[in-house]
Amino acid sequence: MSIDSLADKTLAEIGFDYVSRSSVNVFKHLDDDFENLLSFKSSLEDYFLSVKELQIYFVSDNVLSDKNSISVRLHWFKSEINNAGSFKKTKGASQFVFKIRPDGPKLLYIRGDNPFF
Repeated sequence: MSIDSLADKTLAEIGFDYVSRSSVNVFKHLDDDFENLLSFKSSLEDYFLSVKELQIYFVSDNVLSDKNSISVRLHWFKSEINNAGSFKKTKGASQFVFKIRPDGPKLLYIRGDNPFF
């Protein structure tokens, strides 16, 4: 599988788990060394409790790799309906860096706009 295909597949899986509001499955995509891991997990669980509908779309712009990592520059588009019924659309640009592990790429850190909160 090419690096571009692997990156797209990983982003699709993260997006599916995120839209499903499955914090346990989203956490499976995070590396043990993910920046501020405990804070991220807590914030994500709180966020999932605050929304009743959620959509996210990732569009990768550039994929680079070396021996141990994959860097994906991307744009994202998100819409949500919170528990009060308010609709909100957001978008941003980010860099996701994944550590290449035997069980697949794991998200190590996010630079730029964080699409998850």
